[in-house]
Amino acid sequence: MIMLLIALSMLITTAIVFYILPVNEPGRLFGLFLPPEMEKTQEVRQLRSGYQKLLWLLLLIFAVLAVPFLFIRKPFWIQFTCFFLWEILQLIVCSLLFNRYVRKTEQLRAQKGWTLPAHEQISVDTSVSLVRKKLAVHPAAMLPGTLLSLVPLLIWLMEGRDWAMLPAVFPAPLSATLFWAARAACIRARSIAYSENTDVNRACHAVFVRGWTIYFAAASAILSISLILLWLPEYFSGQYSWVTVPAVILLFLFIFSTMLTVIRIRQKQQRILGMTDQYIPQQDDNRYWKGGFYNNPIDPRLMVPKRSGLGMTFNVGNRFGKLFTILTLGLSGLLIVGLIGMFAWMETAPFLMKVNAETVSISAPIYGTEFPVSEIREISLVDSIPSGARTNGAAAGDLLLGHFRLDGVGDALLYVHTDQMPCIKIELEEKTIYFTAETEEETAALLELLKEAVS
Repeated sequence: MIMLLIALSMLITTAIVFYILPVNEPGRLFGLFLPPEMEKTQEVRQLRSGYQKLLWLLLLIFAVLAVPFLFIRKPFWIQFTCFFLWEILQLIVCSLLFNRYVRKTEQLRAQKGWTLPAHEQISVDTSVSLVRKKLAVHPAAMLPGTLLSLVPLLIWLMEGRDWAMLPAVFPAPLSATLFWAARAACIRARSIAYSENTDVNRACHAVFVRGWTIYFAAASAILSISLILLWLPEYFSGQYSWVTVPAVILLFLFIFSTMLTVIRIRQKQQRILGMTDQYIPQQDDNRYWKGGFYNNPIDPRLMVPKRSGLGMTFNVGNRFGKLFTILTLGLSGLLIVGLIGMFAWMETAPFLMKVNAETVSISAPIYGTEFPVSEIREISLVDSIPSGARTNGAAAGDLLLGHFRLDGVGDALLYVHTDQMPCIKIELEEKTIYFTAETEEETAALLELLKEAVS
């Protein structure tokens, strides 16, 4: 279910980045400058519709391709690998299509003589820069989302500060912090002059700044509520599991509100620019985009807006930008490979239990343990494990490994493959351990050894 939601979210994100944004940017098509009077010509409409039809077809194909691996239940690391390969292939194919239409737009622009300024220039309206902060919605609008994001932390502090649950507390406050940072970046952005008329520039930037700061305030609250709802069942050992449904609905509302905000802002800006004939042509930087990277040695900026869509990217023409790009790609690759390797290790490495007269030791990936026989209160063979929440461990496919908090049991250490039940339940003074061997016969033999050691 989780992988299905992630795959659906990635498809929606791809639709936003590649399907909607490249053809809805005022004065640009696929990141390339077009004069306002040319945007409604038959040739431009054909480029837009042709691109959108092909991309829609690609999204349908990738949606179909996602179905088989979503039903791969075990081993989980294979499902995880398939998902990343699917997402990488999706990005590569969509990027190739985008670049193909960039070239088509360049050819059309050359045929029609839609020339750009001979010199590179970025016109900035300084009068708008001076009042840009006043164009934003009041910072108090961000407070509901910020206060809501602190709820998990407050509950954690009031409930006794369970350090194992601390990592689950941070997503909501972190998201609120990121929205504050995005708001600040939006206000500080360049006040580019789209027109020789300051009133037109002010109107365009008012739409942009006010629209995005309203969005940041609303999205911060929506995402905080969603993250709290997702956090509740995990923190309270499986209670309130019904809140997962509204949490997922809110997540999709957050995604769609992002898409809607982009479209509305760009449509409003386009209408404003269409009402003036004092339009300032914007020099595009197409020749500096090669292979998906921005490489402009004479541009001092470390980060620049993406060619099309949302967000920023590094300028690899800047030596620090090149370093950060290499580090980002390298670390991302290592992280993905490391996660796949870790999941494969966890699922394939056998759990081993050694019993002697004084101690019991369990060998397992990451979560091995050892305890004295004298701490054992009771040993039994059980056919099922109570529901609960993972506090520090792995729950993937049929694997349950690490620290959990189980209903009616409390803190527990699990070394379980659910397809190898029954399992041994060992009740200690401070926690309970569940363990499965590779076969029922091995599990029964270990149970006898434990009983002999205790007796």
